[in-house]
Amino acid sequence: MKIKRIFILGHMRSRSTLLCHLLMNDKNIFGLGESNKVYRTKLDLVKMRIKTRLNHNGILPFNFIFLDQINHNNKTPNLDLIKSNAKILILVREPNETFESIRVLTKTFYEEWSHERIEEYYMNRLNYLSQVKSSLSASHSLTIDSEHIISHSQKCLNEISDFLNLQTPLTSDYGIQKFTGRHGDPSPNISTGKILQMKSGVYENEIRKECFRLYEDIVN
Repeated sequence: MKIKRIFILGHMRSRSTLLCHLLMNDKNIFGLGESNKVYRTKLDLVKMRIKTRLNHNGILPFNFIFLDQINHNNKTPNLDLIKSNAKILILVREPNETFESIRVLTKTFYEEWSHERIEEYYMNRLNYLSQVKSSLSASHSLTIDSEHIISHSQKCLNEISDFLNLQTPLTSDYGIQKFTGRHGDPSPNISTGKILQMKSGVYENEIRKECFRLYEDIVN
């Protein structure tokens, strides 16, 4: 199958922006970061390809692979539409680090989310990603535990490269894009151009066991 599109389906603080940058190291993969575009029709896909080409001043390979990252249920595209000539990367992160990272992110850049809001978002999103995974074949989707991007970087990147049939394996260094720090992760870490061995602090609230079950069901 000739790939035309790659979609990273993750959740907030799943390192989807990092993965997006790593993928765009490939000479044929281009995107606009987290576009927040909802893909309902073929026309939506065509419009985003045109927008991506214009954003890069038209200097792109003719058959470039379009990339987008999607972290919210109301932004997740029509799966029947994107199955054609597309690969899906399902990206999840364990609850403790995710909850603390969302708390810090929202407190620093927006308005701090309550524990209840974080928990509801995480459960709803992972429930949805679990449904997505069950509806897609192994040839269409690859599930990634985002911790492996950090702790087993090259092994994880090699697995992704093989799944996408990339001619050159991905590496742990990446280039800075026009959208870096603007679309997706707003923290300064994303602008370092490399994978950082960093972990979130300790989350102080008790997390429901259902969150851990959902996470484990997806990654196992």
